[in-house]
Formats: sequence, C-alpha cells, structure tokens
Amino acid sequence: MIFRNAFFAIALLAASASLALPTGKDPNYTSRLNPEYNSQINPEYSSSLNPSYNSRINPDYNSRINPNYNSRINPAYNSRINPDYNSQLNPNYNSRINPEYNSRINPRYSSDIPGKHIFSREAQAVAYLVEASHDFYLSFAGSWNGYWVRDEEGGFAIFDVKGVWIGHAHPNGQGGYNIFDLKNNWIAYTN
Repeated sequence: MIFRNAFFAIALLAASASLALPTGKDPNYTSRLNPEYNSQINPEYSSSLNPSYNSRINPDYNSRINPNYNSRINPAYNSRINPDYNSQLNPNYNSRINPEYNSRINPRYSSDIPGKHIFSREAQAVAYLVEASHDFYLSFAGSWNGYWVRDEEGGFAIFDVKGVWIGHAHPNGQGGYNIFDLKNNWIAYTN
C-alpha cells in the first residue's frame, strides 16, 4: 500500500515541462487556468475548494466519498469500476480508450481534446486529464501515466497504466476534482 501511494505521488509530481499543450490550454501562459494567479481556482484561497475546510469534499468526514466506507466507489468491492473485471474500462484490452492506439484521445497528437489540468497542492501543473469518454479519463504527465474510472457517486477511481488502483478523486463543487491517495491524503486537484 505504501508503494502504491508513493507511486501515485511520484506520478502526479512528474515534471510537466514535456507536456505539450496548446497555448490556450497551458496554465503557464493562460492565467485564468493557473491557480497561482487565479484565486477562484486555488484551494489555498477558496475554502469551498479545500477539503481541510470543507467537510463535504473531505473523505475523512464524508463517508459517501470514502472508499473505505462506501463499497460503491471501491474497485476492490465493485467490479463495475474495476478494470480487472470490466474490460470495457481497461485500456490494456480496449484500444478505443488506449492513447497509444487511439490518437484522437492523445493530447500529443490532438490539441482539440477537452481536458483539465492536474495541479499539485503547491499549485504547480503536474499533469493533464483528457476525457476519453464520459466515464473514463486519461492522465498524462509528459506521457500517459494512468486513467480514471467514474464511480457510482460521481467521482473517480484512479489507476496507473498497469491497472493498479492508486487513488480516488471527487468533485470539488466548482467543476473540478480533489485527488486523494488510498490513505485519503489530499495530494492534488483539477480545475
């Protein structure tokens, strides 16, 4: 378990310099997308986005978004959101949702893909999230590093590229998601 949490943190904190994004989608060039310059999307300045101050979005205080207490959002207990048991949600078996085989969902080849930036707690862009389908997102930090499967509560179970469950994400009430490791430590967010 410790290895998985460490891997998740490392995957999210990978250098994003090699992530090629169009200028309009790059938070380094578009201040409205950058929480360092836009306090409305920065959890350090907006308590409604910060799980430390908003118990509705904190899995330690809201069992509905805690996979330890809600089997509907825990892939170990819900085969519908577990890529080991649902090949439609496994990019290793479904080429339509694998960015190595489908260039339309790979931001390296298609700049028109809608997506969200993943920011570290320090408001640094660390990855880009692409919506491959309504229930399935792909994460890129320089290269494809994982995928998100929508759970039954509107959040996501997060897996590395090998299908290992490494975290979970839940809506922050403002169109983005707060990202937690498997120990419910808040480690990142999207806007």
